[in-house]
Parts: sequence; structure tokens; C-alpha cells
Amino acid sequence: MSIGDREVDLIIGVVAGLLIAWLIHRAVVWCRAWWYRWLGRRGEASAVSLLKAAGYTILDDQLRLPCNYLVDGDVISYSVRVDFLVEKAGRRYVAEAKNGPSASDPRTSATRRQLLEYAVVYGAYGVLLVDVPGRRVRVVEFTTIT
Repeated sequence: MSIGDREVDLIIGVVAGLLIAWLIHRAVVWCRAWWYRWLGRRGEASAVSLLKAAGYTILDDQLRLPCNYLVDGDVISYSVRVDFLVEKAGRRYVAEAKNGPSASDPRTSATRRQLLEYAVVYGAYGVLLVDVPGRRVRVVEFTTIT
């Protein structure tokens, strides 16, 4: 039994449709990633202004610190990246800029855990949460580790 012209056209149409759907999906993923990167850069630029207006001096940005921890005696290596290392009145802080309404709330578990990791890893005096939508800099201190 041979394949007729209609069947060939149908197969080509299905393959072309799948290819077009895949290309549209990839374009949407790329556009979404671009949008979030753009919002992040814009938010970090606003965070710089907020930090300076609050009297902080920016010492470094996008600072990456290598870290280790042990699991059953085995060393696990990773790195932690913080948005800013800043200073005010002789005290160093790490600062994290957040651009979303829930992410900029220190009571959100993911944000709180991130800030706690920064406080432990960087050994800074405190952690600053730069609430970009709220236009404020919040000082977060973890009393159990100081």
C-alpha cells in the first residue's frame, strides 16, 4: 500500500504545524526571559538610587562568594550572589533588591530564607531588603545568629 498525495500533504502539514508551535513556544520563553531581565536591571537601577538616598555607599554589586557545607562529611560547594555590598556608618551590609510585591515582603518564606542565607554566608552586620515597588530600604536582622 502506497501513501497518496493527501496523506503526504497531511504529514507535511502536521510536521509544519508542530514546528511552528515549537517556534512560537521558544519565542514566548525568550520574550518572557528578556522581560524579567529588563525588569531586574530596571529594579536594580532604582535600588541604587534608593540605597544612596538612604545614606549607603555601594562598595560592590553582583558579588559572588564561594561557599561550602557538609552533608554526611562530604563537602558540597556552591556560590551565593548578592545584589549589593554596601556600607553606612562603618557597618557593612548586603543588600538584595526585590521588584515584586510578594518578593519584597520579608515575611515571605522564600525571601526570608534568602536573606538568612546572605546573613550567614556574608557575615554582614545586617541584610538590607530594597523594596523597589515600595521605594524603601528595610534593615533585616536575624537575632538568633547575631
